[in-house]
Amino acid sequence: MSRTACLDPPSFAFVNLFGGVFERSLQKTADLARIRRLPRQTQIFSQGDDDIRAYAVIEGAVRIVQSGSDGAQVLMRIAGPAQTFGTGLVHRPSLFRRCDHHGGT
Repeated sequence: MSRTACLDPPSFAFVNLFGGVFERSLQKTADLARIRRLPRQTQIFSQGDDDIRAYAVIEGAVRIVQSGSDGAQVLMRIAGPAQTFGTGLVHRPSLFRRCDHHGGT
């Protein structure tokens, strides 16, 4: 099971996604961010999920695999410290339109 904790801006300011972001914006992001310590082999998300999240690796590594129709898995990449993954969903225009429609934050 994962443990969740709040994150302070200096802990993730080094992550490539946040390079050049102003301190005030980092604080707002940190207020929303959570640290999750996960056991090995934990599935974080599945292809096709509509969850709007970006993930950053603080320590350790995450294997990104894609499964074929035959069940075989292909290693797409390994994300290590300061790297992000799952950010593709954040950039889907249809999701931004949906957020704008509801007022966004």
